[in-house]
Amino acid sequence: MSVSERRVGQLMKINGIRPVRTHRHKVTTDSQHTLGFAANILNEDFLADAPNRKWADDISYIWTTEG
Repeated sequence: MSVSERRVGQLMKINGIRPVRTHRHKVTTDSQHTLGFAANILNEDFLADAPNRKWADDISYIWTTEG
């Protein structure tokens, strides 16, 4: 038998069951920092004339134990 998330929520409410949060979100971004930004030297031109000429990365998706 399968049920929807909404149905589970309704049954929990009827039976006085509340979810327990096991993880709190920790804010890790300081938007008021005084650091500068890295220069945009690629200018969104990601095509290279040869291998290993242009590298780019984004680590914002990597989860850590600190959040």
